[in-house]
Amino acid sequence: MVPISFGREMGNELVVYGWDNLSTNDGPGVRFALYLKGCSLNCPWCLNPYLQKVEPEIRWKSETCVCDDLCIDSCKYGALQRENEHIVIDYNNCNFCGSCWNSCTTNSLKPVGEYISIDRIVSIVIQETVPQVPPRKVTIGGGEPLLQGEATINLIHRFKEEGIEVYLTTCAGITDRDVWARAIDLVDGVLLHILTVDESEWRELGGMSYESFLRNVYHLKVSSKPVCIRMPVIPGYTDSIQKVRSLLGFVKENIPLVLEMDLRVYTPNSRFSSPMFKLKEKTLTTEQILELCEAIKKLGIEKVHWRGSARKITEYHKMNGKD
Repeated sequence: MVPISFGREMGNELVVYGWDNLSTNDGPGVRFALYLKGCSLNCPWCLNPYLQKVEPEIRWKSETCVCDDLCIDSCKYGALQRENEHIVIDYNNCNFCGSCWNSCTTNSLKPVGEYISIDRIVSIVIQETVPQVPPRKVTIGGGEPLLQGEATINLIHRFKEEGIEVYLTTCAGITDRDVWARAIDLVDGVLLHILTVDESEWRELGGMSYESFLRNVYHLKVSSKPVCIRMPVIPGYTDSIQKVRSLLGFVKENIPLVLEMDLRVYTPNSRFSSPMFKLKEKTLTTEQILELCEAIKKLGIEKVHWRGSARKITEYHKMNGKD
């Protein structure tokens, strides 16, 4: 672990969750989307809790585990134990050597997140974006990518040196003013993820300072960088016309250069257990999503995009003779 920790302290490595070399959902055009581990929010409906911590983790799938304890026996550091038919990992002893998941015959243990050097990341991006029409386009997201601080700033610098267009996906959820200001000044555009603008709801669901959010939004405003608003549409939380109006009122006042709005419709397809997965029975209908889109357009944002089940809107328009 010493070389890894040293690399992070020097800002030469990042913990990468994964990437999509042909993303059409992470900014304008076809882009390389890089996903970093770590998130400053604590949304109870989170579909991927392994994105929340910055540090690499090991995922255990109980449904495929055959309980042969080969993983426990293979660990030289005593980091794995079986408790009540569950594999428990002590990350204070784990050095992420890979012996446990390599010994697993059913792939029930897998690493989540990997320390990758900035040099290697840049090399991968350049290689994978050769087919793109210049300039190459990258979106750095997560989670909250700025939680990795100086390393993320260094990565953005390197991308810019290579002539790569960089967008940042963020919830404006960091308290480090310097990192936020430098990142916003460097990038070409921002995909701002907003779950609510109600202070009491923010404190309950956000898990971060509302004052820090407002401060970061103000800096984004004065930066004059193009912004796309991403709103998670959660049944019973953010799916009402009133919520949309409240959010757009905040946006109009505080973020003037909004190019479009992206509805991130809740698609409960994760196997992770969560009390919020009762929402599986409450997914929105096409008509409800269409109503939200029309309300957004009436409030002044013409470009409205969607993900998840909201893609059915296209079929709905065709069936009803709409553009």
